[in-house]
Amino acid sequence: VNWLMYNIFNRFIGGPRCGLFFGFVYVALGAYFAEHKKVLPRGISLVGLVASFAISMAEITFINNNWSWDGGTYGALQLSHIPLVICLFCFLFSFKNVKIRHSKEIRTISTLVYLIHPAIILVAKLIPGYMQINKYFFASGIIVYLLSIAVSIIWIKTEKNKMFSFL
Repeated sequence: VNWLMYNIFNRFIGGPRCGLFFGFVYVALGAYFAEHKKVLPRGISLVGLVASFAISMAEITFINNNWSWDGGTYGALQLSHIPLVICLFCFLFSFKNVKIRHSKEIRTISTLVYLIHPAIILVAKLIPGYMQINKYFFASGIIVYLLSIAVSIIWIKTEKNKMFSFL
């Protein structure tokens, strides 16, 4: 019964990583911080960031040892990412008077990385030897992340050309 419900859900709504479950938490957190303007002090944010990162590493190790990354389901929804994102946001927000050059491009790159990384994964799987890299912990993820950033930068540079402004 569980597999039947899971398959029906996946077919019509999408996996648990769809915005309904994965993105909703982060959108709600962003709305909360935008509305209430409350953030943790920088020191607490930094400690929380380090602790959340350590918990995230432990959680991904647990996931890596207990789920198949090649299967249709895996535990990529890390609960530790919620406090990690909160602490990271609060830490960065504590520098509110700092002006960051190219901040618009950085925001655009982060959005593009989020949107195109599934396509980058599919393309990377076509590269000879890429699947062998999966043996090394985090290596394939780092490669996908770096390729996603590179493609995003190329996208932004191409978009500035009038001929490709439709992008």
